[in-house]
Amino acid sequence: MSPTPPAAAPPPAATAAPGGPTRERILAAATHEFAERGYDGARIDAIGRAAGVNKALLYYYFPNKGELYRGLVLEQIAAIGRQLAAADEDELPAPETLTRMIEAIVDLGAERPAVPLLVLREVLNGWGHLRDEDFPGLFATARPIADTVARGVAAGAFRPVPPLYAHLMIMGAMNFFLVSAPARARGSRLVGQPDMDPDPRAFARFVSDLVTRGLAVDPAASTRIPHPGATA
Repeated sequence: MSPTPPAAAPPPAATAAPGGPTRERILAAATHEFAERGYDGARIDAIGRAAGVNKALLYYYFPNKGELYRGLVLEQIAAIGRQLAAADEDELPAPETLTRMIEAIVDLGAERPAVPLLVLREVLNGWGHLRDEDFPGLFATARPIADTVARGVAAGAFRPVPPLYAHLMIMGAMNFFLVSAPARARGSRLVGQPDMDPDPRAFARFVSDLVTRGLAVDPAASTRIPHPGATA
């Protein structure tokens, strides 16, 4: 089994000065603006108006557009990592923990609906607005799911698989589900097909069932997912 990711410090918070309600309003407005318009299309003036602050006050908290965006992406990714880690606080068996983590992603999407689109935009950009030193903290957000899978493998509950593969599969499925919500809702309404727009918790249970069944030990299986670098 491939080793779990190395420990890493959490990403820096998106702050350049002591915060409070004003800073939180700026972050909320910036999250919506960047998610809807992308980095190039977003306007600092629009963020300031939505937050109810002038440009001078906004720049008191964040020195420029680039640092506001970078810090915002890192802070939202750190929030995802904390949400996933909190799902493992009770140290339940690995299958139950994965179910909680998948549900936690849905909960975070409901709490911060603009975040999945914000993060996906930056993923499609190749994390191009982040610095090299941001990547250890970014990689740390993969630890909760990967470590849970590794624990399940060690306990004999899961078959040997690269733990990070499970992280990529879960986050890929759940993030696409969250960002496609408006498109699915419209399609469901126009074609009269409710299954196109399922309840998020129902979809989370579906993904959880697929993942935990797929990872479960099956002695009769003849194929295994090869580890990176493994020889035939």
